[in-house]
Amino acid sequence: MMLRNLSKVSIVANKICHDNCSNRIIIQRLSSLSGMNPMFPGNYEKPLLIDPLKDNNNSNSNNNKDESFVSKHSSKIGIISFSLAIVLIYSYIKSNQNQKNEEITISNKHHSITITEYNDIKYSNNINSIIFNDIINYCYQKYNNNVTYDVISNDIKILLKNKYNIKINNGYLIDRIIINNNNNNNNNNNNMISLTYFLIVLNIIINENNYMKLKNLYNIYLNNDKNIISIIDSLLNSSQIPAEKQVIYSGVRNPAKLYRRKNSNDIIDSYIIDNKNIDFNNMNEEEFINFLSSKHLCIWGECYR
Repeated sequence: MMLRNLSKVSIVANKICHDNCSNRIIIQRLSSLSGMNPMFPGNYEKPLLIDPLKDNNNSNSNNNKDESFVSKHSSKIGIISFSLAIVLIYSYIKSNQNQKNEEITISNKHHSITITEYNDIKYSNNINSIIFNDIINYCYQKYNNNVTYDVISNDIKILLKNKYNIKINNGYLIDRIIINNNNNNNNNNNNMISLTYFLIVLNIIINENNYMKLKNLYNIYLNNDKNIISIIDSLLNSSQIPAEKQVIYSGVRNPAKLYRRKNSNDIIDSYIIDNKNIDFNNMNEEEFINFLSSKHLCIWGECYR
């Protein structure tokens, strides 16, 4: 009988314990959601109160302000964007046109002979580099830097006839180049020219490949105290540099870019950017030929080959 009563008491006790444990678990879960610490009921964190309706209202208000600004000024924005596009297109087209116009001006003013005439004077003569280098050495021994064109041209004709029994054909094309250059430079005495310029022009008549003619120019460079400025100037003023390689941006916009003709310093400065170790006053033959054939000068269109 006593054992039966103890068994009932044990069952009741287990049930009470089970109910209390379940209630404790529920309290812990509720307290975790509310920010309370079930172990320390007086110490709890207040939950962060967020008013989603108020936050959404503020966001919608800002969006409405942005939308109202765009919708209010949409026509002005469209006009400004369209105008800017027109200006950019006009500037691009006008810049290209200015560049082409400068090339045409250079070609008309400084190119005294055409490509056809250039080939005519080359192939109509039978003067090779050996003969031409003999002329170079003869001229630098006999003449100073400035010479009279009539005198030196007659002297060369006599030298070629007596020593090699040849003459210069289509020599009037050489005359045209030199006289045109003197006119462009406002030279009051059309007969006075530099010896270097005369020889560089005369190199046109050599009937050999361009590599041999470049070697001839290097010989002139050596005999001219390695003065690269006079070499470049002579090439620019003797129809031997393509017109498009003589054009450079002037640094002025109106609003399109304006262009001008290059000078020797422009060409040297641009070449140094890619060849920082070059010494223009002491170039070897390979450096000299690479410079004249580069995109910066492009003698006889060699940079396009």
